[in-house]
Amino acid sequence: MSGSEGSIAVLIAAGANLDIPDASGQSPIFHCCEAGHVALAEAFIAAKADLAIADVDERTPLHWSTVGGHVETTSALLRAGAAINAVDKEGKSPLIYAAYQGHAATVDALIAMGADLDVQDSEGISAVHWAALQNHAQVGSLYKI
Repeated sequence: MSGSEGSIAVLIAAGANLDIPDASGQSPIFHCCEAGHVALAEAFIAAKADLAIADVDERTPLHWSTVGGHVETTSALLRAGAAINAVDKEGKSPLIYAAYQGHAATVDALIAMGADLDVQDSEGISAVHWAALQNHAQVGSLYKI
C-alpha cells in the first residue's frame, strides 16, 4: 500500500466525507480518476463514493477517467455501476471524450461494456465523428467497416 493509499484508508476509516466537492464541484474520486490512480479510485468505490456526482460542467468521474485514457480506472468505475452514457453540459459522453482523445483501449472498454455509439453532443457530433475529425484511425472499433 502506498502512502497515498494508506492516507486515504485512514481518512475513510475516520469517516471523512467522500463526496465533499471542491470549488469546481469535484469530489476526491474525480482527482483519482483524472490521474488514473486505480488503487485510490477503487478505495473510494469500495467506500461507496458517489459515482454519479457531477462537477460544474456536469462531468462525472467516468468522464475524467476517459479523458485521460485510463482503461483500468474506467473499467473499475464501470464495474461499480458508473453511468456509461452520462452526458455533460455539452452533451458529451465518456465515449465521445475517449474517441476525441484517441484512446483506443478506453474506447474498446466502453464499447465492450455497452456504451451507446450514437450519442451526439450539443453540436450533433458523435464519437465516430470526433475520432475522424481528430484523425484517430487507431480508434477502429468505432468504425463498422
